[in-house]
Amino acid sequence: MAPGCRCSTPCCTTGVDALLAFINIGQLLLVYVGNRFKFGPRFYIGCVGMGVSMMVIAVCAITFGRVNHVAGFACGCILIAIFGFSNALMESSMFGLAALVTADCTKWIMIGEGFAGLLAWPVNKLCQVIVEAAGADDPTDMMYIRMVVFYFVGMLGNLAIIPMYRYAMEPHPYMISVLKIQQNREKFQLKKAMKRPVGQVIKDSLPQAFNVWFNFVITFTTFPWLIYQMTPSSLSVGSFGQLMTYCYQVFDTVGRFSPDLRVRLGKRLTRYVCLGRLVFIPLMFLCVHVSAPPFNDDWFRFIIMALIAASNGCVATWCMIHGPSQVDQKEKEELEIAGYVMAFALVFGIFTGSVIAIIIQQSAYI
Repeated sequence: MAPGCRCSTPCCTTGVDALLAFINIGQLLLVYVGNRFKFGPRFYIGCVGMGVSMMVIAVCAITFGRVNHVAGFACGCILIAIFGFSNALMESSMFGLAALVTADCTKWIMIGEGFAGLLAWPVNKLCQVIVEAAGADDPTDMMYIRMVVFYFVGMLGNLAIIPMYRYAMEPHPYMISVLKIQQNREKFQLKKAMKRPVGQVIKDSLPQAFNVWFNFVITFTTFPWLIYQMTPSSLSVGSFGQLMTYCYQVFDTVGRFSPDLRVRLGKRLTRYVCLGRLVFIPLMFLCVHVSAPPFNDDWFRFIIMALIAASNGCVATWCMIHGPSQVDQKEKEELEIAGYVMAFALVFGIFTGSVIAIIIQQSAYI
């Protein structure tokens, strides 16, 4: 998924929205100029940029950022911009390359992003155990040290992708034929000849791009902030929030397996299911405000969250699969651009939903 932060505080929410905005800007640029560059350098720059910037953020936070908040904030903004653009390079390139291969490739990218969300909580707990074993007593110091360890693990994960792509993926016989598309990308070309203009390719991709955008708007209009507005019936507030969030991660990943579970959504059905997910918005608000069964029962809330997550993963995966099929299948350049358009729409949906959530929190609802 996207960004994995699940905090609902204003500061954290603003930071996540800034990150999403920078990712979208980078992705929008790739829609128009991405097919001028080779895939390899984009993967390398994206991985190094994400890994290094997140580690430097942690170092800044634990050193001068704790004392000089203005300098820390300024440094954080710059590093978030670098991370966002690097993420855009990496994610959009993945979906652009997947569009050139098969629908299975797109499906496994979606599943991989789901697993990334699943790993965040166990890795965070592992970091906590490491910090406690090191003998840190002060809660603030423990928080910062755990952050550094967590980001260091994330940096290693990003850097590990580089040799995987270079020595395992790129030389694969199947990929060699696919990557022939980049043979004429030795030098940058401001104007690249295509059978159809980029605008027409974008227009053809819009139906499924709208679907995946609207799908994530629905999800992030209520998730995760409404979880923390609920009063648990049997669990502690902290445990309830963590378990609900992890419930989302688990069932979202399960939903992304839908093509393998014989759950097939055609292009038209994808739109109907996406629109049908609107019912989850009032249901989530009812779970917050109605103090009567089943809305105030934890078991019911977990069922709703599981349905939200599973449907989100299922619809998103089928949208991303159908997106490139909207353009000419014989034109590799068009398939690649369609992949970029879909990646942009996905993140823009998360961003739009998060902005709507902020507006709701700051307006009449509160």
